Order: sequence, then structure tokens, then C-alpha cells
Amino acid sequence: MKNVLTYLRGLIGLLSLLATLSLLLAIPCGQVLAQEQEQSNYSFPRNTSPYIASLVKPNYKYTWQDYAKMSIWASQTGGRTINEQEILAYTATIENAVHELLPALPQNDQKTQAEFILRYIHNKFLKTYEPKQTRLDVLLATGTYNCVSSANLYMLLTQAAGIQTVGVITKDHAFISVLAGGQAIDVETTNRYGFDPGSKKEFKDEFGSSTGFAYVPQGNYHDRRDISPLELISLIMSNRLADANQGSHDEVIPLAIDRATLLKGRANPISSPLFIDADNDAAVRVYNYGVFLLNSGRERAAIAWTEQATKLYPDYPPYKKLLDTAKHNIGVEYHNKFVKLYNSRDFLAAKQVVQEGLTEVPQDEQLLKDIELLQDK
Repeated sequence: MKNVLTYLRGLIGLLSLLATLSLLLAIPCGQVLAQEQEQSNYSFPRNTSPYIASLVKPNYKYTWQDYAKMSIWASQTGGRTINEQEILAYTATIENAVHELLPALPQNDQKTQAEFILRYIHNKFLKTYEPKQTRLDVLLATGTYNCVSSANLYMLLTQAAGIQTVGVITKDHAFISVLAGGQAIDVETTNRYGFDPGSKKEFKDEFGSSTGFAYVPQGNYHDRRDISPLELISLIMSNRLADANQGSHDEVIPLAIDRATLLKGRANPISSPLFIDADNDAAVRVYNYGVFLLNSGRERAAIAWTEQATKLYPDYPPYKKLLDTAKHNIGVEYHNKFVKLYNSRDFLAAKQVVQEGLTEVPQDEQLLKDIELLQDK
């Protein structure tokens, strides 16, 4: 699991010079940003996905069926339109597996049942390990999986069986911890021998070579954190974000906003360097697109975008700097037109340009100086 975020540097100051007898052109400012592919114009993305908004309820006791729908949704949401019939079809696949599994469970204890479920998903669903295959819908359709998609499937089936589970994350991996018989038992879902993995030679022989990960035992608490089912589901989305083309704004921005929406349903949010903060991640990605518009010379689009972003994330300070810079650049645009007209002594046209500029950016200091300069002309 990769944590990928682009953090941007500070804004460059505005240059605007006034000579003694004639005026000089001003230089518009921007912000240094990695080259990104030009995207088609589109309006600010939805604030929340209507589908997930109907499911997410803060402090609500979710069922495993709720988690199943959320997991499929998390696998499909983003730039595309959600097909609720597809979500229902994949959820039905999981429900059918539950109906097949429950009568077959051993009747002795939950620890034995939890190990049985791990073998069951490997026999029925998990065919080929693919490090980046994080989506549950793709797992169900093709049998390809990674730590996140397999952990989500295992979480759903154990909860359907009445077995309590939590997710576990490390810096680059995810798995499950089963609470059974008064103890917490790790389950490395990518491996059929992954139940209580520290006790199995077969697991130790196979796990590292097949996945490239190192097992982090329970004693190493600083290297691992327990997470809730909603947070485990959200890893599907954070992995998709990490693997996406970061210049593909119309894919990553809705996905990041949807991840933040999903996590609003948590009762006790995790705070850990191992888990990407969803609201901050979405705010940064939205900001990056505003900077992209600014660097493309589309200041007015940057302003419209950032004003909408501020409504969604009012506590993200860089938005104000971005707005100020875009407005300064618009002021520079009008100032440069004014300079040419002033230096050619067309004072009437120069005044009209400055007045037009002040209509658009009324507090621009340079334009206010320009209008003062015209008082005696």
C-alpha cells in the first residue's frame, strides 16, 4: 500500500514596477507545480456521492451487508458514474457465498471457524496474487487480489459468521486480526496458511516470497495499528488514489472526496502516520487542481474552482493564498493593458481598462494606484 501525496511549495510574490516617466509591465505570478497533463474543463465535483451518503450514518451499527455494499462502491467510485445494479450484483455474489459458507462451518469454536473461512476464500475466490489489485469487485470477477481486497472479503465473511474482526495496517501492508476465544489472532489473508501466521512454518516459507511483505508480529505495536471496518474499506480507495495518474484530476478528486465522505461514518477515527487523513488528502488534491488552473493561465477558472473548494474545506489555509494569487494575476493582466495605453498617451482608454479591472478585482492595489495616476490626465 503506497502513500502518495503531492505537497506544494509557497507562492511566488507579485512583481509590478512603476518608473518615473513611463510604466513598466508587471509579471504575473504562479506556483511551481510538477508538469501535469491538461484536462478537460469540468465543474467542481459533487460534494458527496449520493449513493454513499445514503449509507453513511455517524455512530451507526453497520451490518456486514452494509459493509459489502460500501466495499463494492469503494471499488468503483471516482470519476465514473456509479451503477447501482452492479453493486447489487456483486453484493449478491457475497451473499450467496455466505449462504454456502455458514452451514459448512465447524461447530466447535470461533477460532476454528475463522481459520476455516480463510481456507474457504482461497478455495472459492482467491486465485492469483497481484500487488496492485485492490478492488473487491475485480477480485470477485477474476480471482485476482492483494492484501486490501482479500482482507475486505475476509472481514465480510467473518462478520457474517458473527466473528469479531478488525483491520490492521503497517507502513505498506494490511491484514486482519480476529478476536476469538479471548485472544487476538492475526490473519494474513493473502496466504492460505495465514491464520495465526507466526505459528506456521508453511506461512513463513511462502509469505515473503509471494507478496514481498514482511509479517509484523503483534509485539511490534509501533509498526502496526488496528483500524475499523470503514477504515479498512477506505484502503481500497487510498490504494486506487496511490496508483492513479496524479495528473488525472477528474479521476482522483472525486475519489478523494468520496473517501472523505465514507470516513465521516466512523465512531472513533484513527490518528496515525500509517493512515492518510482523508479530509486533508482531499483538500490538497482539490488545491492542486486550482494551482494547475492558475499555472495554465486560467485565473478566473482557478477562482471559481477555489471558491467552491473553500465551501467544502473552509479550514484549509492555502486556498486563500491561491485566491489572492489568481486575483493578483488578473490585476496584472489589466495593469499591463493599462501600461501600453498610458505609455501611448491614450488616457481615456487606459482609464476604461482600469475601471473594468477594478470591477473584477476591486481591491487590487496596483489598479488603485493606476487610477490615481490618471487623476490629472
